[in-house]
Amino acid sequence: MAKLDLKTGSDLYVVEVAGGGFIALPYDPDFEKTMKTADEIMDKYKDTLRKLAE
Repeated sequence: MAKLDLKTGSDLYVVEVAGGGFIALPYDPDFEKTMKTADEIMDKYKDTLRKLAE
């Protein structure tokens, strides 16, 4: 728990990796991928999004 900086009640995500193994992560890798995509879109369309926010 200390190595992953987990506290009581923290979420832990178990992900299957190639070769049949598993890894435990203190974050949701699917959410991280989604946020990376959102950041890329916001960077690409920042002027449009700024106009829409007015």
